[in-house]
Amino acid sequence: GSVINNNSTDNCGIVSMTPSQSSFNCSDVGTNNITLTVEDTSGNTATCTSIVTVQDVESPVANCQNLTIQLDASNMASINGSVINNNSTDNCGIVSMTPSQSSFNCS
Repeated sequence: GSVINNNSTDNCGIVSMTPSQSSFNCSDVGTNNITLTVEDTSGNTATCTSIVTVQDVESPVANCQNLTIQLDASNMASINGSVINNNSTDNCGIVSMTPSQSSFNCS
């Protein structure tokens, strides 16, 4: 609770500061309303709410593999990111994989 505490006080002393949530993961990315409950030595409690913003700042790791494709009867071929992906990873999950070129022809 000390991380979100902003100088909570009590005339008889504080025995505990308990946040409603203290650990966060990828499902918490964004803003989270966290309630801090402060208890004094007499058992009295008070609460306040803080906004805790969780950010995913770790970039994904892109791993590619080489690929050979054949043009079809119309002299066209296409790919998507999944066919050149080679076990790319991200701590919070990969949303999309887009190749720099996806359509191929004789030119």
